Amino acid sequence: MRYFILGSTGYIGSHLAKFLVSEGHEVTAMVRSGTTSHPDSLDNTDIVYGDPLAPGAWQQHLRDSNVDAIVNLVGNPIIQRWTPARQQAIHDTRILSTRMVVQALAGAQPKIFLCANAVGYFAEGGNSLLEDDALPGRDFLATICQAWQHEAEGAQAQGHRVIIGRFAPVIGKNGGLLAPMLPVFRAGLGGILGNGRQWMSWIHIHDLCRAIAFCVDNASMQGPCTMTSPHPVTNKRFTAILGKVLHRPTFMRIPAFALKMIYGQVAQAMLASQRCVPSRLCQAGFTFHFQDIHSALEDVCH
Repeated sequence: MRYFILGSTGYIGSHLAKFLVSEGHEVTAMVRSGTTSHPDSLDNTDIVYGDPLAPGAWQQHLRDSNVDAIVNLVGNPIIQRWTPARQQAIHDTRILSTRMVVQALAGAQPKIFLCANAVGYFAEGGNSLLEDDALPGRDFLATICQAWQHEAEGAQAQGHRVIIGRFAPVIGKNGGLLAPMLPVFRAGLGGILGNGRQWMSWIHIHDLCRAIAFCVDNASMQGPCTMTSPHPVTNKRFTAILGKVLHRPTFMRIPAFALKMIYGQVAQAMLASQRCVPSRLCQAGFTFHFQDIHSALEDVCH
């Protein structure tokens, strides 16, 4: 199968490109114009340059008949203090890139379009199990995720198979959820966020890449699909296991007010309880290599 990946130089995109090539697929990776270097993971891919937020010649490559599946992973980082400019960038990178893909697909032969999304769609869920059809939240990230999904669904009206990949926070080496956490935990300063009772959804980077390919290959998969481990954990449990894996104490506790002082509005997302489960993936027969948080952290940290 021939893939076209937008956001190919990001953490997920670079891993996905490498995984797909290893599985025998052909990959065209879109890289921003002016980029002078790219990750080693793109060495065996075809490179197309362009701006994913604006019309350009790259759209013709995407439209070509030899492309079977498009994966859009474009999106500015979430975990940073939200200024108005950063909030606008979080919105634009996701919405505009998706809009450009849908515009490019107008009139093209039927293709598969997997657009990234996030479990932030659900916002605060408390202790409730959040399946694929759970109602959306109302906070900033939930609103972004809903608009993002709406843009992607425009391709469905054109006759393309659209998959909305609601990604959980990703666990992997040298990036993802653990990147800012590991130095703190390795220094023995890691601890529980807030009261620690909030649920954390997560997925190992290897399983995420496998889930993306699984959804693309499986003709029955379309619409929203939550890509998360089947076993979410509380922040308290996550903290204890990470400390155990690293052989470091986790006595610290970071109160909610301190997080809000440091991170501002984004602290709300950091403290949100999201007990998501991958119902559609599991019902379709997908199996996870990393189902429990202990095995995932052992793999990443050692």
